[in-house]
Amino acid sequence: MRYAVLSDVHGNLHALETVLADLEREGPDRVVFLGDAVGYGAFPNECVARLQEVAEILLLGNHDYAVLNPAERTVFNPYARQAIEWTDRHLTPETRAILQQLPLTAALEPGVCAVHASPHNPLEWLYILQPEQAQVQFRFFEGWLCLFGHTHVPVVYREAQRPEAEVLLLGEGSLTLPPDGRFLVNPGSVGQPRDGDPRASYLLLDTDRRHLEIRRLPYPVEKAQQAIREAGLPGFLADRLAVGY
Repeated sequence: MRYAVLSDVHGNLHALETVLADLEREGPDRVVFLGDAVGYGAFPNECVARLQEVAEILLLGNHDYAVLNPAERTVFNPYARQAIEWTDRHLTPETRAILQQLPLTAALEPGVCAVHASPHNPLEWLYILQPEQAQVQFRFFEGWLCLFGHTHVPVVYREAQRPEAEVLLLGEGSLTLPPDGRFLVNPGSVGQPRDGDPRASYLLLDTDRRHLEIRRLPYPVEKAQQAIREAGLPGFLADRLAVGY
């Protein structure tokens, strides 16, 4: 099965449309979205609608959850909280209904699972930012592959016989996964990259061949920035798009 795996669009319609145009050329069998359709960007309703059109599996992210549950916003930084509150005011009833029915996890096929943040207690929204954090998470899923998002950093971890997981790929590139390993794979962020590369990021995955490619695509960042400013969202959220952080 050939999958396109997207995550963390965060209301950035310009980045999403760029990725979807690339998907039309690639023609994957299934599209999977790992959560956080909203937050930060100026087009929450449009992004949710487009993702529902193309993705066979959509998961709930922590920003999606915070829009639906105001008590969750206390853990957000001031910029993120302002964006969530703005999003809450601008969501249509149709968009809200879609977010309310999204699951936290999904099984894509035997041996392959997906989650927004981490396989251990997905509703805690834990971050897998370091190899030692990744190594711990292998205890909490079965099978050979878990797809996750949340950190906005594209990376491939392999389970290791030491405290830190092995980093096989970071940022961009293609890789055939060894047949005897277990892996955690993050496709990076479509709409809010945070690895110093402002290009949209997503994953092409062939589970039959165990082959993957992290793709990076330039998109009209200045248009996304302009939309954020015109919407009255914090200027910082626009500025960071240009530097990928």
